[in-house]
Amino acid sequence: MAEKIPGAGLAIIPGAAHLAKLEQPDTFNQIVAAFASELGKGKQN
Repeated sequence: MAEKIPGAGLAIIPGAAHLAKLEQPDTFNQIVAAFASELGKGKQN
C-alpha cells in the first residue's frame, strides 16, 4: 500500500505482529519519533 501513496513510508518491526507498540515498544517509539520529527520540516511559519 505504501508504494501507492506519495510520500508514504513503511516500517517493518521484527518480532511484532498486530500490537507492535506493546510487543516492541522501543522500536515502535523510535519509528514514531522519527516520523514526528519529519512533520513540518520545510514549512515556514
